Amino acid sequence: MRSQCPPPKSKSQKIQDRWEKHFNSREFVEFVSQLPCEKCGQVYRYGNHVHHEPPKGRGGTWETTVSLCPDCHVFGPGARHTVGPVTFWPKGYEEATARTHAAWLAHIDAQ
Repeated sequence: MRSQCPPPKSKSQKIQDRWEKHFNSREFVEFVSQLPCEKCGQVYRYGNHVHHEPPKGRGGTWETTVSLCPDCHVFGPGARHTVGPVTFWPKGYEEATARTHAAWLAHIDAQ
């Protein structure tokens, strides 16, 4: 008797699976993008960026994301992608990711 392999996933299902692994859900992304920037406290008019810290390639998951305004994330002179994590987070990013995750859990519990 031959074992049955599961049917191959479609390209869109693979993309959806990868997206959920990195961001959990659209509700989570929308929630985090409305939080104030973890660096400067600004709330950008169109929503802040959802940034993985550490980056996904270094083990970051949706549970280690932070809200950063576009200036602090990419465009400003001291932006995270310009100066790197050590300079951007002199005391470490763990507290910032913990605050974001705690806010999400509180949001879920309130529903």
